[in-house]
Amino acid sequence: MKIKKYIVLFSAALLIASAIFSVGEYIKSSTPVVDIFCVSKTRSEEVVQSTGKIGYINQKTVRAGCDFIISDVIVKENDMVKKGDELFKAVVVTLPANIDMSSISELIDAYKNYDAGEVEYKTITATASGTVTSLKVKKGDIVKSGSELLTITDKSGLSVKLNINETQISKIKAGQRVTITGTAFDKVYIGSVLSIADEAEETVAETGRETTVAVDVKVEQPDKEIKRGYTAKCSIVVSSDNSSVVIPYEAIGSDSGGDYVYKFKNGRAEKKYVTVQSELSDGAKIKSGIESGDKIVKDISRLSDGSIQSVHIESGGEE
Repeated sequence: MKIKKYIVLFSAALLIASAIFSVGEYIKSSTPVVDIFCVSKTRSEEVVQSTGKIGYINQKTVRAGCDFIISDVIVKENDMVKKGDELFKAVVVTLPANIDMSSISELIDAYKNYDAGEVEYKTITATASGTVTSLKVKKGDIVKSGSELLTITDKSGLSVKLNINETQISKIKAGQRVTITGTAFDKVYIGSVLSIADEAEETVAETGRETTVAVDVKVEQPDKEIKRGYTAKCSIVVSSDNSSVVIPYEAIGSDSGGDYVYKFKNGRAEKKYVTVQSELSDGAKIKSGIESGDKIVKDISRLSDGSIQSVHIESGGEE
């Protein structure tokens, strides 16, 4: 009888142990397994991104300062000129506000009959040194004040012509560092904001029409790989901080109470509300709610809803 009693007790112990093990395995299998992100201070950069075309850095448009008739064209396209060189000779005229072809013919005939001493001649000179491009006029053309005559281009440098949306232009300042990339070239170039237009204009974008401001970005140390006409993507660094708290986007959730993370301690994940200061390319910069040294769940999609819940850490982690 004693043997039977021991057998019964032993069997009961096995059943209890088995039940405890099964319950433990169930609890373990139903507890989410997560990665932990250790919060620390790091360098962060806020950037404004825009895509534009690469062009020559310095282009000066020569325009008519008054109404005149071109009497002589001294230069041709691709000629090299220096500032002050003569470009055109012209006869100064006064054009009617609404001029038509018949009045132009009469005007030309009238000036042909003038004596040389009765005509005011004008010499148009180069406003900068460089190469003559986009020659717009020829001998005999009637030109109204403000009309474009030609462009003088300095081909020694390149820049990227950008249109920055009005919602972001206040962040852009001359001299800011720029990273320049493109599909037509493998190298990453460094640039700087060269100039910002004084006026905004309406431009056409992929999302429709928008108000933008023209920004010129100088390409530092260009080489043969980067060429005029290529499309380039510019990342303008508008602010930087060496002591930022930046966490992955997948670590952040949002509900009616605001943005939150799950702070990890002693095998439990507890919901903690945070204030997001800005959104960066590699994560969210946190203003308050967590600090350096805290541990948070790296990807909260593995968790269920709840203020506090038990979690297991991926293999190799620290419970």
